[in-house]
Amino acid sequence: MPYALGGLATVENISLRCRRHNQYEAELVFGPRSFPEARGTVEAVASAATNFRLDCDGASSTSRPLGPPGS
Repeated sequence: MPYALGGLATVENISLRCRRHNQYEAELVFGPRSFPEARGTVEAVASAATNFRLDCDGASSTSRPLGPPGS
């Protein structure tokens, strides 16, 4: 029984697969998925952690925070 369906997390029950073969096996068990991640297509979105900065000349730019959130 697959781990996702309540199977045991044992060496005998878990196998290492590449992403495509893992998706293939998942579709055999759960059926085809309709969301983009299942087809290998992921849309990038702006992170909430992105900071906006106004440079001295008035041009805006973005940068990533240098430390942990809230620092």
